[in-house]
Amino acid sequence: MDDLNRFCESIPKIELHAHLNGCIRSSTFRQLLSSPTDQMRFDTLDKEFPMGDTHSRMANFFEKFSLLRSCITNLDDIRRITHETLEDFISDNVIYAELRTRPRSFQNGAIAASSYVEAILETMQEYEDKICSRL
Repeated sequence: MDDLNRFCESIPKIELHAHLNGCIRSSTFRQLLSSPTDQMRFDTLDKEFPMGDTHSRMANFFEKFSLLRSCITNLDDIRRITHETLEDFISDNVIYAELRTRPRSFQNGAIAASSYVEAILETMQEYEDKICSRL
């Protein structure tokens, strides 16, 4: 089995439908949560429906996304998530990735949805020599 695992890890991969918010690291998610109540809600959700669990009910899955959307509050957060996502893909030997996200504004419209997209694209450009990625 070790040979099979090494082989699977070594082959180049493509990711054709990666939701950016779905790629967030659990540790980053926890750090972005600002209130103890949100942190307790995350702990409960993560215990009952761990990240990567494909057998949970869809409603529980979307509850995590709702919590995540509420804790991403600025462009640095989205840059960090994009950076970490690409780093994780590279470490998994992904050579091509198509990221998906829904543009949104922050801080009651003070930061436009177009800035959200630009932050992602700028971060992706930093990795163009390591991974081919599209938004």
